[in-house]
Amino acid sequence: MSLSTSSHTTLSSSPSHLSILLGTSQLLKLHSTPPFIFSLPGSSFLNILKWFTKTLTSTSGSEYSYYTYTLSPSRYTFLYIFYSFCPFPIKSLKNLYSSPPYTLTSEEITPASLRQINRSKKTQYILVHETSQIYSQKIEPWINGGIENGSINWLYNVIDKKKEVERILYDNEEFMINVDTKWKSHSKLFTDNIKKDDWKNYEDVVGELYCLAYFKERGVKCLRDLEGRHIQVLKDIKHKGLKVIKEVYGVEGERVRVFIHYHPQFYHLHVHFNLVDNDGGVQVERAHLIEDVIEVLGGGGYGGKTLRFRVGEEDDLRKLFL
Repeated sequence: MSLSTSSHTTLSSSPSHLSILLGTSQLLKLHSTPPFIFSLPGSSFLNILKWFTKTLTSTSGSEYSYYTYTLSPSRYTFLYIFYSFCPFPIKSLKNLYSSPPYTLTSEEITPASLRQINRSKKTQYILVHETSQIYSQKIEPWINGGIENGSINWLYNVIDKKKEVERILYDNEEFMINVDTKWKSHSKLFTDNIKKDDWKNYEDVVGELYCLAYFKERGVKCLRDLEGRHIQVLKDIKHKGLKVIKEVYGVEGERVRVFIHYHPQFYHLHVHFNLVDNDGGVQVERAHLIEDVIEVLGGGGYGGKTLRFRVGEEDDLRKLFL
């Protein structure tokens, strides 16, 4: 995917993350560990990015693609000397890394939906109360409309093993367990052709563990669609997921959190696995531990419950509660 730099808007930034909207529908989300130079003005950073070698690491076959950007030592030296004479600060560039190469990872979405763009902005969140009536009358039709318009076609490509097959950790007739694309540091194990038997030896990578299990049954969009008949497959997902994580990454099950988001980022039932040490995406109003989900399903499920969750003020979902 080529980057359009004719016009851009910085949506959010931090020392280790930068989200830029290029044009009207090309979303670029960059991540760096350790922190890079995301404090630079957007146009200046995009000019620097042109000096990096861009390598495709994975694609969903739809709007999502994932890349690494690598800066060679010689180009790094040139950039440091050149930008030392520019009006914006570049002093932090000199001591960013202890050794080359200098690498960033990116998620690029084209075309990005308005919801994807809004979710990338720095925003305030509010807590909403979703009754079963609100869900059936407003939320579910909105979800179904997005699915009918192809919002999860990229995921069907993954489940059908047309894309991202290198990320598969386990696969059977009911579910698939994959390395999640948000596990940014894992990409180097793919690009460096590290043997799977050796993955557990990369402690810096394993420390950011994040996997997903996808239901293969279509039409199960979220927690509200789960029924008692799904209890066994959820138990199997937990058991097999923890087993494969122990085998591949050497991480004991007691160190892994297994949960489901409500509302999820995309509307096809999926289960998250991450380390208990890591707090990303596990807010109490969003993450439901799989053990609790199984218990609720044994007592009738989520269909008639009022669920509470946070939503960004500019999220399309928020507008359905006004």
